[in-house]
Order: sequence, then structure tokens, then C-alpha cells
Amino acid sequence: MITTDFIYSTALEMDWCFTAYYPGNYLKEKEYDVVILLHGTNGNNRTLVDRVPMQEIVEKYKNKIIILPNGFNSYYLDKVEKAIINDLIPFLMQNINIRGITLGGVSMGGFGALRLSLKYPDLFENIILISPAIWNPVPPENCSVRQMCAFGRPFDEEKWMNNSWFKNIKNLNKNKYIVIHGLQDEIVDISNCYKFVDYCNKNNIYIKGYYVEGNHDSKVVAEGLKKSFEIIF
Repeated sequence: MITTDFIYSTALEMDWCFTAYYPGNYLKEKEYDVVILLHGTNGNNRTLVDRVPMQEIVEKYKNKIIILPNGFNSYYLDKVEKAIINDLIPFLMQNINIRGITLGGVSMGGFGALRLSLKYPDLFENIILISPAIWNPVPPENCSVRQMCAFGRPFDEEKWMNNSWFKNIKNLNKNKYIVIHGLQDEIVDISNCYKFVDYCNKNNIYIKGYYVEGNHDSKVVAEGLKKSFEIIF
């Protein structure tokens, strides 16, 4: 069952929507694993259920709930970060009997999921990064993120780096990471992903990296979700 709901976000000062997948036999008193998935640039809370067969991928696993908030083009910084941590997660904890929370993201959402996992490591059990927008050290000159407000206008490279994983490695060893990236990705070159996976491997940080045929597209996202859920659940 896929629904769209609203909560009032004090961080955003507005009614804030999220899409959710609940198993068909959902019972409030049962324990559930919750997966929060963050969408990419120019997406919204419906993007991942509209572009990938989310229900088909998830329904084979029992007692799983998927939550997809609207992150706008925020890169999950500032007010949207606060909305997730201070509004959404407390709401979920109050209304769902949660066994554990996995945080995942696609592209911009991968950047957000990685950053939030490093800042709030105790909230999450597993981190899923699909085609993560983790340019290292900075995005290329023709990259769309340089035109967004998230990192200032003009684009502030120092703000980008200060919010990137390579400047925030203290808590890297506190989570388990699964990374999936397309070998032909034309938006986020796969070398950026190699840097993260190699660093984790060299420093004995739990990580599983998978490189699949595909570009920065829904096919890779679907494969990434399938592989991640197989490993975690």
C-alpha cells in the first residue's frame, strides 16, 4: 500500500508531505524496519515510487516500511536536515513500532544520506547510497548543483567541502554502508565513488560497493534498491 501523508514541520514552517509504502498486512502493534529514502535533484516524495517498481521490490520482504520525504533541491542541508531529524523521525517513532531505521538516498539524496549518517550516526543502522552525488573534492564547473541555492550563489566550494564526507570522517566507522553506482554514470563520475569505497576499505569501515552497467538513471536505482534490500533484509 502506497500513501501520501502530511505532517506539520516546525523546521520548514509548513505542511510537509511524504510518501510511504506500508505492507498489506500492516498492524500498528507489530515491529517494523523503516527505510527512509531521499530523492535526487529536481525530484520529490513521489519520484522513487513513480520511476522504479518500489512496491514490487519491497513486497517480498515482510515487516518493512519505506518513507520518502520531499527534500526539494536542498541537498538535505539546513531546514530540511532539521525537518528530517526533528520533525519526521520523531513523528515516525511516535506512530510506528520501529525495530530500526535504515537511511538511503539517490544522487543528491545519497549526498544527504551520507552526510546525515555522519552527523547523527546513532539514529541509523544501515546506509544505502545509490549513484551518490559525492564529488571529491568539488562538483565540475558544468554541474547543476552549482546553480542551486543549497551551497550559495555563487557556489561556495568551501561549504561544499565542509559538508562532504572527506571532511567529516570521525563517525564513518559507526554505520554500515552499501554503495551502488553505474559504470557509465555521466553525471557523477564513478571515480568519486571509488574514492569513498577505497577509503572505507583501507580503514576497515564496513562497506559493500557494487558497480553495475548503467548511467545516472532509474535502472541503476532499481538494481541498487534490490541489491541493498537483499543484503540488509
